[in-house]
Amino acid sequence: DREELERALDGAREGGRIACRLRSKEGTWVEVEWTCLTSPDSGMRYLKGADVTGRRPVRSALEGSRETILALFENAAQGILTVDAAGCILSFNAMAERLFGYTREEMIDKTSAIFYESEEDWKRIGSEAYPLILKGGTYQAEVRGKRRNGESFWMRVTGSLVDPADGTKGSIWMI
Repeated sequence: DREELERALDGAREGGRIACRLRSKEGTWVEVEWTCLTSPDSGMRYLKGADVTGRRPVRSALEGSRETILALFENAAQGILTVDAAGCILSFNAMAERLFGYTREEMIDKTSAIFYESEEDWKRIGSEAYPLILKGGTYQAEVRGKRRNGESFWMRVTGSLVDPADGTKGSIWMI
């Protein structure tokens, strides 16, 4: 209602957004998102409205997709981690925690070198993998891994880019 919009505008900051439902002339409900802007000429604040009624189903579908993807990531039978372009771990799933014995909190922003039996293996995998995956390929190798408790084990690593069109978005690795 008008009073609610006026209160929102009074408390709004530049670029702030407000959402509400309004009844159209036809009697249907329309969802409107208002953005608070300031005129560069007069300094007067005003609201710019956009009909976002059609976004709700899309937003719901995206949220459902996100939940599904997170469930797949967390419940995968393989260890999965994502690594940024600088080589630091961005995400680390539950199976990777079980495989290596580290929590995700311990591994975020660390390198994956700790998962290899030797630094030479880690360097070799990097020097073999990245030229291939930066061209859009998928890298696979079997190498000795190392758990937190020092136990060695054979692991198959598979790596590819998160976005084959943009190597700066990092890589995803499955163990």
